[in-house]
Amino acid sequence: MTLGQMLEDVTMSLSEKSSERKLRISAPGENRLLVTIAICFVILHILAATILTSARQSDAGAAPEPPGLSSGD
Repeated sequence: MTLGQMLEDVTMSLSEKSSERKLRISAPGENRLLVTIAICFVILHILAATILTSARQSDAGAAPEPPGLSSGD
């Protein structure tokens, strides 16, 4: 193996390591973004369920049947 080939191998391995480091640095940022989106998604669905549940409860008690129109007569 000549000196030139050894330098090429070292240069290639250094450039590969630097690209791996860049990938490792960018991955936590992407994971943080995905976690943030997932948390917002869950919170949005909890709020929607709460609003829909309270709307159904208020609809059930809002309009009682008038006494003259009951089917028991």
